[in-house]
Amino acid sequence: MITCYSAIMYLLARHIRSGTVTPADVQTMVALTPSERLERVAVGAAIPDERGAEQFTSLMADVLKDYSAFLEFSHRNKTEIGAEFDENFPVWRVNSYDFGRKFAEALTILGQSGGPLDGLYRIILI
Repeated sequence: MITCYSAIMYLLARHIRSGTVTPADVQTMVALTPSERLERVAVGAAIPDERGAEQFTSLMADVLKDYSAFLEFSHRNKTEIGAEFDENFPVWRVNSYDFGRKFAEALTILGQSGGPLDGLYRIILI
């Protein structure tokens, strides 16, 4: 999820800033890790609405925090991971849906910052 959405959000942010996405933008994006993409989008997003900008920044911070916790968990011993996952599956399921919701909200805020259904955001939705 983070690989796909971080790429979409990075390219969408570039499009909103400059009105286009160049091959150089894509090359830069590919060279970044998903976390780096999101960090750059969180810092450089051109969201004119102050409330939307604050909400977007908060959502991106939550997404990065959640992903960091997931990476810490996934780098543990496979036996520990399996046991904890089985024991806490309902919590993991709720957390995964919440993670996806945060991405969807952030994408909507970012995408609509250039107009309700304008440009690349509209194409991504379709």
